[in-house]
Amino acid sequence: MNETEFLEWAATHSPWSELPVPAIPDAWVEGLEEVWNEHYEFSDNVAQSISKKGNIWVPLATMRQYAARLTVPEQVKFYLALRHAYPWHEPEFRPDFERGFPDCVAHLPTALTAQECDAAWAEVVRRAEPGPAF
Repeated sequence: MNETEFLEWAATHSPWSELPVPAIPDAWVEGLEEVWNEHYEFSDNVAQSISKKGNIWVPLATMRQYAARLTVPEQVKFYLALRHAYPWHEPEFRPDFERGFPDCVAHLPTALTAQECDAAWAEVVRRAEPGPAF
């Protein structure tokens, strides 16, 4: 697959799709950013709202519109990316995600336990602590 073929494929898929190539060559990234700009903007808005408030501050209609563009497996991958980035916020954002992406709810993994969320937050705090002085 060459760059043109890949970008044509990308125009009908999302960042949450299974890639048709093992890795995206660096030379193709600029074109891909243009093709997937709307996906990146939407996911950035969702991620920013989670990082600031814990829940998703994107209108329900906007989430449902975006959900309609994705397959159920893509919706699940999007959810997993959010959970990977903010596991300690899953209890707050999961209900919002489920309302915005109702078709994938049955396919989402079991929610993290309170202990798992606490451990994820403790790791963030641990990494933020200053190390020994040089």
